[in-house]
Amino acid sequence: MLDFEYAKALAEVVLDTTCSEKEREVRLECSTQIFGRANAYLKKGFLPDVVEAFFVRKMKGLPLVSAKQDMQDFLKVSTPHYFGGKFTVSNIPYYSEEEELLLWSETSLRGPLISAGYERYMELFKKILPQKAEQINFL
Repeated sequence: MLDFEYAKALAEVVLDTTCSEKEREVRLECSTQIFGRANAYLKKGFLPDVVEAFFVRKMKGLPLVSAKQDMQDFLKVSTPHYFGGKFTVSNIPYYSEEEELLLWSETSLRGPLISAGYERYMELFKKILPQKAEQINFL
């Protein structure tokens, strides 16, 4: 399904008559790089549904990208910030909670999370994968 979403995103960029050729080039590059990142997540064994949701979320922000600076912001990994004893998210239009969940999952494999990290991980897990959370009795 990720390939389908990628093809759909490329078609939307190519067929967009409201953007300039420069904007189109930047958006195509963004699409390609995010697709590559999504495939890397799949190769690491992450749930395809979450990876696809990450890709779709990022592609929703693609029309906001019009210049190289936007591209840099768009391509940033969706990492939270630790402030006041808890994790908060950046207030940027390109942020993906799905990607943050992938990062928390990967981080938890490397060692135990601090309590604020665990709480954020569970919050995202319940929000993005409610059926799985219910099956595991996280709710």
